[in-house]
Amino acid sequence: FMTDNGTAGGNSMAIDGVPAEGQGFNAGMRGKKGASYDGGHRVPFFLSWPGGGLEGGRDVAKLAAHLDVLPTLIDLCGLSANPRLEGVSLLPLLKNPNADWEHVAISTRGQNNHAVRDQRWRYIRYADGSEELYDHQTDPNEWKNLAAESPTPSHAKVIAQLKKLLPKTNATQRGNEPKK
Repeated sequence: FMTDNGTAGGNSMAIDGVPAEGQGFNAGMRGKKGASYDGGHRVPFFLSWPGGGLEGGRDVAKLAAHLDVLPTLIDLCGLSANPRLEGVSLLPLLKNPNADWEHVAISTRGQNNHAVRDQRWRYIRYADGSEELYDHQTDPNEWKNLAAESPTPSHAKVIAQLKKLLPKTNATQRGNEPKK
């Protein structure tokens, strides 16, 4: 057990002097548990398997997601990959933390509310069509929404690229199925 991502209720704090009831922060990152921001779902991950060839410590700074754990274990065990799994094996990064890695992490909070995160950008699209874009190189705390108002042409290009990675199918959220 490494973390529980802070409180689901957030905490009361002021942002630029404006009270933000329930906004929440986790280890200095914006977002409470389950939020679309880094503080809502960013957690450490540790893996140890000395008998499986994972000896010695290494720190991997590349982006990964919980969906990647099962494909990684399958790969470590030498089993056939399951094409129905959405994650990717982290074994290339475990062998070489500096390996090229172009994968993204996608998180969903409620139906049709998705965030796509790559090494530099976080793009969020909400069910109502509103969008957010954050540049983690210049804004690691996710304060400046670059998609607000009129994004620059370069930001519009990033949005278009990340938007292509959003889930194509949005199943009905459990508990919200139509009554029969």
